[in-house]
Amino acid sequence: MTFSIDSGFISALSKELELEHEFSRFGARLVCDSNRREDIKVIVKNSSKYPSDQVEDLVKFALKNIPHSEELEVHVKNSKHAFYGRIFASAEDCTCGCNSRRFLIVVRIGKTKHFPYLSVYPDHKRCQKYAVMLNDWKEALVKVTAHEGMHLRQWIDKKPMWEHHAEKHAVMVLDKYRDTVLACAPLLTLID
Repeated sequence: MTFSIDSGFISALSKELELEHEFSRFGARLVCDSNRREDIKVIVKNSSKYPSDQVEDLVKFALKNIPHSEELEVHVKNSKHAFYGRIFASAEDCTCGCNSRRFLIVVRIGKTKHFPYLSVYPDHKRCQKYAVMLNDWKEALVKVTAHEGMHLRQWIDKKPMWEHHAEKHAVMVLDKYRDTVLACAPLLTLID
């Protein structure tokens, strides 16, 4: 039996996301890495065109403080649209070979030509105040994964699956991600 839970998840996290900043070099650019030490046991399967190490870091960032991450698998795939997300409460679609109950989040991310993209949850008036401009695929991945992660929290806590709570949570996590990126960006100096 598969339970399908459409994108959305309830209320903001009870704890603020704690961000650790470590710096590591990838090629010639400096990247802030806040997930290397995280003990998030989520399984990430990336078949999208985006780099697997970045996809895994972004998924883990979006799912910080979500309960039962050890029972979660996230599949990131390509999309012909900007993004899409859905959560399933079933083990039959998971690739981990587990016999226990697992949750599956499927996220689809589009090509870079789709961004920037104004993300407004359709047909939900209570969600309109959480409309946000997504500047690139990374922000889209963080937002949709956090949204679906909130649905997992709702499911586990036996709370209503309210989309406006999921959108509120997703925007909060996206703001934390943006703050992390800004905090880790090298300082620019003006030369006269």
